[in-house]
Amino acid sequence: MSIDHSNSNYDHRGGHNWGIVVRCRDLVGNRLVYLDHNRETQGWVIRDFIVGLRLDSEHSQLSIEDIEEVADMDEFPPWLNVAHEAEWRNYLTARTNAVLRLHDHPISTDTNPAAGTWLRLP
Repeated sequence: MSIDHSNSNYDHRGGHNWGIVVRCRDLVGNRLVYLDHNRETQGWVIRDFIVGLRLDSEHSQLSIEDIEEVADMDEFPPWLNVAHEAEWRNYLTARTNAVLRLHDHPISTDTNPAAGTWLRLP
C-alpha cells in the first residue's frame, strides 16, 4: 500500500511544505514517523522522534515517491512545531501503540542504513 493522493492525509504546513505521519516498515520498522515534504524543491525529511534520528533528501538516494510507495500507513499529523521534540515523541509513541496495537510488544528502534545516512535530530 502507498499514500493515496486522492485521499491524502498530508497537511499544508505553510509555503510549499506539507507534512504527514507515516509508517514505512522498510525504513523504520513498526513505528510512526513524521514526513515533511517541500513540493517545490522536492526536498523531504523523515523525523523519527521516537529514536531521535532524521533522514533527509540530502543524505539519501530515495525520492519522495520512493518513500510514499513504501508507506503502508498514513494519517493526518498534529499541529506541532518540529522543534518540540518531546511533544512529538510522546504523540508518536502513543499513536504507534494505539494504532498498531503493540500492547506489550516494544516499539522497534531499527532504521534501515541502506536508506541513507541517518542523523541525530538537532
